[in-house]
Amino acid sequence: MKWSRFLVPAALIFTLGCGVDPSTAAAPKSSSSSEFGKFCRSIGANEGKLAREKFIAQSQNQEAAAELFDACDTQKKGYLTEEDVKPDDMDSLKRQVIPRTTPRY
Repeated sequence: MKWSRFLVPAALIFTLGCGVDPSTAAAPKSSSSSEFGKFCRSIGANEGKLAREKFIAQSQNQEAAAELFDACDTQKKGYLTEEDVKPDDMDSLKRQVIPRTTPRY
């Protein structure tokens, strides 16, 4: 009887402890479904990585685009990933390119 008092709580603790690790429970957003991933595809950039040259080539104002890109590329990698781009920066990136890529009727 002594052991049963300890066995039931120990089994309960073990069962609760065997749950899914919270750090792996939520899968990270795939860049293909994110706003950044869609933006990359819209200008023909590699999925998940936006190269400086590709962005500047697609922009209306190349000088402003270079400044914006450099401000986002804090690690000076030469490309941007979704983690590099803040929501406000995403809007600015789109404003640089969308007028040029939007079909005109």
